[in-house]
Amino acid sequence: MKCLHTFLVVLAVAAAMVLPWACADDFYNNSPDEALKLSVDTILVNHNEQSVTIGVTARDEGWTLAGVEPWCSVTPASGERGITRVTVNFASNIPETDSDATNRTATLTFSSGGVQKKVSIRQLNTDNIPLPHEHADASANKQISPEIEEWYYNSEPKDTPPDHNQTYRDFYFNYLSHLKLNEGWDGGTWATGNDRFLYSYIERNPAGTAENTDGIAPTPKLNYGMEFEMVDYNGTFAARVLYVEQNSPAARAGLKRGDWFWEVDGTRLGNWESTSVSGFRYHYQRFIDTLVHPVAGKQSRLGMLTFRTAGGGQLIDERREVTITPALHLNNPILGAPQVIEELTLPTLGADTTYTGYLMYNNFDPRWRDQLVTTFRSYFANRPEGKELQNFILDLRYNKHGTVEMAQLMGNLLVGNVTGSTEDGEYAVAGKTFANYTFNNSARNRTVNFETHPDGIAPKTVFILTSKHTAGAAELLINALRGLDQSVVNLVVVGEVTQGLAAGMVKRTVVDPIDSSREYSAWIVSFRCTNGRKEGEYIWGLVPNSEVNELERGDNMKWSATWEWKGANGSTEDPLIKRAVDIIKGRQLMPTGVVGISAKRSRTGYPREFCFPTNMTMSTDN
Repeated sequence: MKCLHTFLVVLAVAAAMVLPWACADDFYNNSPDEALKLSVDTILVNHNEQSVTIGVTARDEGWTLAGVEPWCSVTPASGERGITRVTVNFASNIPETDSDATNRTATLTFSSGGVQKKVSIRQLNTDNIPLPHEHADASANKQISPEIEEWYYNSEPKDTPPDHNQTYRDFYFNYLSHLKLNEGWDGGTWATGNDRFLYSYIERNPAGTAENTDGIAPTPKLNYGMEFEMVDYNGTFAARVLYVEQNSPAARAGLKRGDWFWEVDGTRLGNWESTSVSGFRYHYQRFIDTLVHPVAGKQSRLGMLTFRTAGGGQLIDERREVTITPALHLNNPILGAPQVIEELTLPTLGADTTYTGYLMYNNFDPRWRDQLVTTFRSYFANRPEGKELQNFILDLRYNKHGTVEMAQLMGNLLVGNVTGSTEDGEYAVAGKTFANYTFNNSARNRTVNFETHPDGIAPKTVFILTSKHTAGAAELLINALRGLDQSVVNLVVVGEVTQGLAAGMVKRTVVDPIDSSREYSAWIVSFRCTNGRKEGEYIWGLVPNSEVNELERGDNMKWSATWEWKGANGSTEDPLIKRAVDIIKGRQLMPTGVVGISAKRSRTGYPREFCFPTNMTMSTDN
């Protein structure tokens, strides 16, 4: 039986792509990088009766506890796989006489999967606690705390104060995950019960680079200009190129969509089943770091593969290398030139020629607002005079991030000018709900509507192409279109069930007051959006009403062997585009069902420690 696991890697703004970002179920199960992790390793309290919370994260199996003393009871004393909040209850240690003045110490030993972690506990016999040596990130953590308080917790009381004396990553994760389980908002489960991972994340930036970029012209970054998918094929790991941007270093090196490679500078991922977890992670991290953190002028050598269908399918070493050199490259969210597809309908349906717009859009970055508007304006110039675009195909299969404002702009350009008649009378999309914002702080709640746009189009049918990687703002747009009257706006989603990223983030930037070179961007899950029908619970993904896998079948790895259009973007032979065109031409029936919401399912995503900030959900810069 073939074993196939995939996750996506974007070789784009490499300098910023270094910190974890949680996604969905994959071969690491989105679990932490350690079998057992504790939120603290030392607890120091005064003589009063009190309670302190410890966050216990067990990745693979349940955990047990030893070392409990009568004066510091622990609840619970064991737990299942996942995240558990453990409460340590301290009895009073106020001495009755000076001779009773003793400090208490204990060591709690947590065990899981053969790993032990200890927490040193000390309860003083006085109310005075000496100040500990502060971690280098403590001052920055104190700046981050108010932002989490305002946007995540809405200033609600918590049973344990934050521990600033740890790394900024640990502080952020512990503060968000162990003090409150923000169920249904931030993240999802990677095991069962109370286990969860976070969509919220934090990144450290070069000083002065993390300001709000809305309205600022995009600038080139050092990168390769391609995206690839890591694939575990029967235990062998390799990378398959999903797309290559025009005029990019990858394009100049001759790489094309559908190419395979499994070595970088002689480092091979190897076989998962015959490699230790620690060894595999080491090689994997080197593999990724080489490509995601390029050094100017440094060439990298990719060891290429070919997929052969013989013997049920196998990856063959080509014994060939491709040399690729990073360069300053502008990562345009529009992949390829906008197209107008001219198709003659089947004779049984008449002889009219239909005109269909096509656009592959890979992120909703607000810095490309003007370009998006200009692109839609070009559709009028590219169609025959007097002819309207009856259909529009918007390709969002690799679109994973961006702002809700840009998603709304796309909605306005697509359907903001649409009008029609329904049983209830005349219907205009303009003025209908695009999204209802629901924030952690209800005072921020608001509703935004579709609007007309002078450069908008009004197609009869909107086709949106999706994959398991479609997430965030792209899903928000689909859900907004679901909320419209489908007799007026005919929505056809072609592809795979989407990721299910139904939460929104705000980006808050802080600077360490002691060291101004320490600048951080905290992406905090703080709101959700519903459409005009109050629908928004798509945490397991949106289900296309015309399902098709872009690889033709789930285990079909034959891009290089069978796709004559290898390397082309927007080809009508692409399985997803072909399905849309077949529906337009009448070779495939128009779907009668609506775009649905998936039930709980297994999802494919990205390992936590190897995800990048560009894989973000819909965001706003309020």
